[in-house]
Amino acid sequence: MSRIKQARPDLIVMPGDIYDDERSDNRATDELLAQLPPVAPTFYSSGNHEMRFSGYEQLPDRVKQHGVCWIDGQTRQLKIKGQTIVLSGISDPERSYQRTRRQFDRLPKVGDYHILLSHRPHLIEAYEDSGADLIVSGHAHGGQWQLFGRGLIAPGQGLFPEYSKGSYRLGETTLVVSPGLMKNHLPRFFNRPTVVFIDIKGEA
Repeated sequence: MSRIKQARPDLIVMPGDIYDDERSDNRATDELLAQLPPVAPTFYSSGNHEMRFSGYEQLPDRVKQHGVCWIDGQTRQLKIKGQTIVLSGISDPERSYQRTRRQFDRLPKVGDYHILLSHRPHLIEAYEDSGADLIVSGHAHGGQWQLFGRGLIAPGQGLFPEYSKGSYRLGETTLVVSPGLMKNHLPRFFNRPTVVFIDIKGEA
């Protein structure tokens, strides 16, 4: 938390897999979420672990109790330092790809800067057609092992994933893939749990 506070962010976004369906106790997640909104407005979209979570239907209310906005299938307009930012969230397709596809189809085409939270980084065709300026994803665990600057394996992408961590240009869109904070059951090598800071600068 100290690093986040020191950075003084204008916005905190969490693109899924914060609650873990494989853990019987998610109190550490609740403790983290409660600390974030006092630092900056915090928005949360689902990942596959939330979709498999036994209390999935209660998660929007659960995060709201901590002051966090659940943004699956929704769009918000924010004012940050006098600038209008549009923020949208996409539900992870773990339960229903059709629902996720409908949410992509309903994304607004806006002139203001548009940030999209979507858990899986490999949905490239949908991202290129989304109209978003910035897409924030996770899911790939940084490729688990980083070898010569490239991830070894990632869910949905297999061996040597193309989108494992870092920033990627997709035409007019930028995709940022977070390696995440979780250590998972598999060990990480040269791939430490990471909080990602994104600095958005307008044209001079």
